[in-house]
Amino acid sequence: MPIIFKIDNIIDNLVSAINSRWKLEANADDSVGSNDGTVVSATGAGTDVSFGTAGGTSAAIFAGGQANQHVNGKISLPTAATDDFNFEYGSGTISFWVRPASTSAFYMLSDYAPSSDPDGFAFWQATDYYSYKYDEEGADVRLLLISSPSTDSITGSVIVASNTRISANNWSHICYVKNNNVSTMYINGEPVEQKVWNDNRPFVSSASSLVPGSTRNVGVGSQTGTLGQRYPGAIKDVIVAKGYAASSLQVKQLYLAGNEAPDL
Repeated sequence: MPIIFKIDNIIDNLVSAINSRWKLEANADDSVGSNDGTVVSATGAGTDVSFGTAGGTSAAIFAGGQANQHVNGKISLPTAATDDFNFEYGSGTISFWVRPASTSAFYMLSDYAPSSDPDGFAFWQATDYYSYKYDEEGADVRLLLISSPSTDSITGSVIVASNTRISANNWSHICYVKNNNVSTMYINGEPVEQKVWNDNRPFVSSASSLVPGSTRNVGVGSQTGTLGQRYPGAIKDVIVAKGYAASSLQVKQLYLAGNEAPDL
């Protein structure tokens, strides 16, 4: 594991700003706050969502698979946690690790529920199959803000989209930072795309599940709602810091900390 050189207040400021952290080492508990997640298994407890070892580290493991994509196997975060993800017009940081078993198109972290409410956000692993929509190819990582009516007549706004491909059966660190009107996506500690929105668009629309009073949940490893495109592989250490935009050096520190969910 890499040695971490902690510079005064560089990583500590980010750590102190974290609202919730789901390490997903052996359960879906929130190690920072009180927003414990719940395993929602479609075919019986522990069969399509479980906790085990993937690539040498503990993680939540999702059965997923193209044949079973439209079932509701996921980790559901409580409604109390949804406001943590609602950065609105301000700032925020989302960090997590993924180890896909396939490079097909799947949702990693999302509150998008197409069956009931076509508004929300989605961290999406995209493939060549969808390149006709975005003129981009490969197993890239995209953050979508999905709104109705959509802004491109298909699925909504692509806020940031990496050109750095993630590969199957390898751990990759994903980090999204919103600093007011500047959105940056990092893969494995390196910035892969940055977009400046002149209108400082919100992280979610006013109709999203993340607005106060919503009963819809953020899903880890799937879309939310009654249907869900399940993620095949492993996910761990989901971190959200509302109101705090991590610096590039802090993101690098998160990556160098490794995927073993250290105390930082």
